[in-house]
Amino acid sequence: MEVSARLREEPEVERNLSGYLITAFHHCVRSQLLRDSRLAYEGLLYELEEIHKPRAPDWVAAMETKLALDFLVTYLPHQIKHMLNFRTLGFSWKETARLAGMTVEQAKSRFYYGVKKAYETLLENQAKRRKCKDPE
Repeated sequence: MEVSARLREEPEVERNLSGYLITAFHHCVRSQLLRDSRLAYEGLLYELEEIHKPRAPDWVAAMETKLALDFLVTYLPHQIKHMLNFRTLGFSWKETARLAGMTVEQAKSRFYYGVKKAYETLLENQAKRRKCKDPE
């Protein structure tokens, strides 16, 4: 919506629309990152619950799920992270595929394969850590 408004205000932006869209996307992701990264959680889950009085029915499960997803994202390949950001921002598969330079089927396939591979890598690394911590 902001891009559309800017186009109406300044039609010359259309000359380099792809560059403008990329810049707008980077700005949006950067501001989202700054907004999400400004809080740091310290302490155990039950301590946070006692201090902040959560309102969600199962706050611990929601927090654990978010932390697991954040950790999983670190294992995603760069292109898949971009696709995830596009989808999170509400882009359709068609738009995501076009921006990635592939067909919709290729985009979906690569995305799901990338997520599956990242999940498998995460599980392997956890198993290795457990093995190192608990030598028998």
